[in-house]
Amino acid sequence: MSECGYRFSAFLTNTLLKTFTRVKLEGVGHVPPQGAVILAGNHISHFDPYYVGPPIGRPVDFMAMEEFFHVPIVGAWLRWANVFPVKRSTDGLAAREAIRRLKQNRLVAIFPERGLRAGTTSLLGGAEMPKGTMALAHRLNVPVVPCVILGSDRLYQWRDWFKRNTVWIRYGEALAPSKNESADEFQNRYEIAMREIYESMIRDYALTHDDLPQNPQRRKGKEQ
Repeated sequence: MSECGYRFSAFLTNTLLKTFTRVKLEGVGHVPPQGAVILAGNHISHFDPYYVGPPIGRPVDFMAMEEFFHVPIVGAWLRWANVFPVKRSTDGLAAREAIRRLKQNRLVAIFPERGLRAGTTSLLGGAEMPKGTMALAHRLNVPVVPCVILGSDRLYQWRDWFKRNTVWIRYGEALAPSKNESADEFQNRYEIAMREIYESMIRDYALTHDDLPQNPQRRKGKEQ
């Protein structure tokens, strides 16, 4: 795995996105500087990894849909940046790769909702989160850093690239699994932490309805 590839990619994408958006960032210090860690956040746009990864001072290993790895140049670039493929359905190979990297004391980023989610279909909107990520963390006794990102879904409308809209990111305190709780109880603790971060961001930044997550179709104006 190439730390150089990740750091170059992170610098390039971070510089590009900061050119077109303002980024309000909080809580990076909650991410452990070493050891196995899972970064687990909400997922509202395909731009999310380029926002939540680069601010962290250590390499972050992301998953990406396997279709991207079949695209010439793109696939090679992703592998160079330590990204590994995952299928749309439950993927045992991706899970094993995540485990392998965590056992190497790496930081692995996972979007537990398994796809883009907004409104009532999302964890932040009250939907039940798929099981898997927290069970993995519980099994391996790996801390999980909750992360909420808002505003990145605006980039689906090309006109918004020239408005320098704000993207808000807040990392919560790392949650360590306990031997006295089940995987389901640990997941419940994570879900509560995510919703508390979300509500605090709405309050602290006085966010409006338009600032909150919307699906790509609505952002593109194809859904009322």
